Amino acid sequence: MGTVRFKDALHTIVAEDLPETPDLWPAVRQHLANRPAHRMLPIPRPGWAALALVLMLAFGTAAYAAITSILDRAVEMDPSGSQYLVENGLVAKLNLSQMDGDITATLEWAYADANRIVIAYTIAHPADRENTSVMLTDMDGTPLPTIMGGYGYAADGVMSDVQSYDASLIGDRPDVLQLRLHLEVSTFNLPDEMPSPPPATVDSETGASIVMLEPMEIGEPAATFDFDFSVPFHPGREVMIGQSVEDAGIGVTLERALIAPSDTRFDVCFTGLDPAYDWIPIFTLETSGISVRDSSNIISGGRWLDNRCYRQDFGGPLEDQRGTWRLMVTELVGERPGVRQIRVRGPWEFQFTVP
Repeated sequence: MGTVRFKDALHTIVAEDLPETPDLWPAVRQHLANRPAHRMLPIPRPGWAALALVLMLAFGTAAYAAITSILDRAVEMDPSGSQYLVENGLVAKLNLSQMDGDITATLEWAYADANRIVIAYTIAHPADRENTSVMLTDMDGTPLPTIMGGYGYAADGVMSDVQSYDASLIGDRPDVLQLRLHLEVSTFNLPDEMPSPPPATVDSETGASIVMLEPMEIGEPAATFDFDFSVPFHPGREVMIGQSVEDAGIGVTLERALIAPSDTRFDVCFTGLDPAYDWIPIFTLETSGISVRDSSNIISGGRWLDNRCYRQDFGGPLEDQRGTWRLMVTELVGERPGVRQIRVRGPWEFQFTVP
């Protein structure tokens, strides 16, 4: 059995078979009840200390396994990004914990490359419901914007979260990146359950039914945490391309690719688009070994950098893919309020070599 499959099997066993708040005393009582009666001898103090240490190790190991399992669940929800980083030993284990009142926050691990910064943390909170406000900044206090790939999982008072941030604001390419994570934890109250839903209204333009629900109330922060930490920086590989293609009166230029372990990023610029519409380009990518169209482990998304250029991300393990790549803009979807959606079909195709 391979290392990854073996580890997955262990995670499954921990997650499904080990209680997340185990009670060892029933087993201890049963064990003592089944033993033949013996005269109990006084145990010297070092003996009691040893017994206490054994029990603390037993409970501590079980609790750690439960918390690790919860974090693993969050990681497994992001197979295209953080799971690949964890399985290949690319994350920096931090294990930094702080306690504020009865709330404990732990910054578990972090990762940084030229495209993406990923952090994983857990919060142990006695309340049933909580809201966490998160901000990641560089050491100058500049906030880093979040990007696709935020995943969370919670059970029995422990919440785990994996968040991804855009690293393009990191101007230099340092060997080690200095960052600060700010967390605020608040409780929130759900609205009281109503015997029947409120009446719906119908939107005159779309015909959709609209139900106005009572908003969720979030309280003041019950705990605040600040973590200053450092993480190794993976610079990635930049490939300058500069190819242009024109079709259907629209020009498309593939400027460059930036390939890193967590993410592959393309900068693509357009001319000839009708500015009255909001445009969404649809991409596909093929390498010598992977077709993104057929892969369930590659999540794609993008955003406009300005009114001409678009940045397309493919979150997943593509760094080891070399040789001939092919990027295609298969169509452009134009949206405008109150007007039927329009679609301009290509494809605009680019073929290039990744060394």
